[in-house]
Amino acid sequence: MEFEGKVLIIDDDPSITLSMKIWLESKGFNVDFAKTGKEALNILKDKDYDVALVDYRLMEMTGIELSEKLLEIDPNLKIIMITGFPSYETAVKAMKQGVFNYISKSDSNEEILDTIIKAVEARRKELFKREEKKEIISYMLLCNHSLIKESLGNLKDDKFAFNLYINFPSINEVEEDKVKKKLDLVLICHTCNIKKFDDYFKIIPALQKDFSNPKIIILNEDLSDKEKVKLVRMGVKGIFKKNVDLGTLKEAIKKIHRGEMWISRKIISMALEDNELLTYFTDDEACQESKLTEREKEILNLIIKGFKNREIAEKLFISEKTVKTHINKIFKKFKVKSRAQLIIKFFKDKNGSK
Repeated sequence: MEFEGKVLIIDDDPSITLSMKIWLESKGFNVDFAKTGKEALNILKDKDYDVALVDYRLMEMTGIELSEKLLEIDPNLKIIMITGFPSYETAVKAMKQGVFNYISKSDSNEEILDTIIKAVEARRKELFKREEKKEIISYMLLCNHSLIKESLGNLKDDKFAFNLYINFPSINEVEEDKVKKKLDLVLICHTCNIKKFDDYFKIIPALQKDFSNPKIIILNEDLSDKEKVKLVRMGVKGIFKKNVDLGTLKEAIKKIHRGEMWISRKIISMALEDNELLTYFTDDEACQESKLTEREKEILNLIIKGFKNREIAEKLFISEKTVKTHINKIFKKFKVKSRAQLIIKFFKDKNGSK
């Protein structure tokens, strides 16, 4: 019978690590090994494991000292302390440190294998329960770059579960019958989908119609400011260049999922020129009973363009306290609580009304 699981063996005896690796791989496990604690810590920073088999006697530190450091990197890692000189005192210390189990090198292969299997199962159950409590962000990726797909597949967060629901190389290869109609986000790789900018005028409306208006993010772009403005007006919520780091993209996806935008202030300001926002808001059905005063219109226009309270006060020759009072009234009239929500409401309603 073959088993699944990722195991890291940490032992400074190469003959033991090699034989253990060959044996566990024959059972179906994915196995790596480290000769020192320092090497093991570096490996664990870049790769996830279900189980670590840790020799108690290492050159530069004890297995218990190493276990403490390993658990700081991955609290869910199941550590099995293994030693050729078992003792009750050491076993107690190991278990207090959070070690999953403590076994002897003289134990039978069946006993060692059984312990490893139980450790893998325990980790999987814990992770499953934790994932169930997370808010799920389900998205479709339209991209042919395996590195991007792999990177997005490795996104992790304490409060969110990133579900790469399905991936197609390009919009032309999307099979609608394989995709659920409700997606939180669609990530479009510019280089894999766009030959000329006008392609967006077909792609974005089609996605909005076919998949219940998902939040759209553009990756790998090399667009002009005017082109970005057009994308924002079409309802795109995030735009990212080729060199965006994964950490930034993760935070952006979280915020966009929650209803915010990840667009530069400059582009938003350009998208809202000529008082387009004010015209739209004052015509909005929800605002018929509470029109803005002329002063509120002035302040709203400056808020949208990115001015801070102090800057608005200086520009309009009024006190900052007066600005705050007007802003609170504006928020109440439009039933929002922040500047960001004003922008989101505008773009969401505007695109939904087309």
